[in-house]
Amino acid sequence: MTLSVGVMSVGVNDGFLDNDAFARQGYGDDVAEVRRLWRAGDRAAAAARVPIEIGLGANLIGPVEVVRDRLRRYRDCGVNTLRVNPIGGTLDQRVAGLGQLMELVDEINREPVDRPTEPGGVQS
Repeated sequence: MTLSVGVMSVGVNDGFLDNDAFARQGYGDDVAEVRRLWRAGDRAAAAARVPIEIGLGANLIGPVEVVRDRLRRYRDCGVNTLRVNPIGGTLDQRVAGLGQLMELVDEINREPVDRPTEPGGVQS
């Protein structure tokens, strides 16, 4: 079973990816080239030039176990809001994917939080 839900709000500047955000992640050259190709009208080349790592890093994609682990890591580092854009060919598929995500989030929120303890025994 695969759950694929877009969760990151991708910054848009004039219809393009937010160069600064992706540059900070090491994708500055890639995004600049995507932007150049897009502006030149070569949409297919621009789409092909987007590194797979950007998609994987900016979305919850993969088997349920992978998504569950990623949600757990988000929770543990303090993320408390996700922007969700369920995918699917039909409304029923999108609603089902959203329902699956909500069940995973509920499951994870019932677990104890694994946050590092600061000096003096205070949990962050």
